[in-house]
Amino acid sequence: MPGLFSRGEGSGRANPLAGKVAAATNPGPGTDAGAGMAPGSSLQPAAPGEAATAFPGGYNVPSPGPFKERQKVARAWGEMVVEAGALTLRAKRRRIATLIPPIRLEAAEVSEVAPILPEFLGPNHGVAIRRHDGEYLYLWTEEPEPVLDCLEAHGFVVSRTPVRATHGS
Repeated sequence: MPGLFSRGEGSGRANPLAGKVAAATNPGPGTDAGAGMAPGSSLQPAAPGEAATAFPGGYNVPSPGPFKERQKVARAWGEMVVEAGALTLRAKRRRIATLIPPIRLEAAEVSEVAPILPEFLGPNHGVAIRRHDGEYLYLWTEEPEPVLDCLEAHGFVVSRTPVRATHGS
């Protein structure tokens, strides 16, 4: 019998929660998808008009605090979620999200979205988002065209003329 801290197979008993987790994540035919779940949570997909699309990538945004520096999230840890009339830049990891809270912008708050002019032999590909106050937010991604197409389809003003990034990644 394996010890408490060994890498053995365990006690040999079945996990009592395994069936409940499997039933909640993969409801079978004729079952209620929301049974046994927390109130307000749902496994049902959003309606076709309400679907949100996530694009992985890092971002660089102005700091909301008294210091006029910028906050950065690496490409592997950030994403942009686009939904009808709004976009959200957020960190995928909870620890980073506590330091850099998500930023949500409505289409009415954004004056223009454009691709970033890539540097010669540089890694900076992405999307520049200009707010009405003139501040830029940058999403660093390998494929800016699908992001631009999605933003245009969700009501954002998109320019296909590249802009130069004024703040580093």
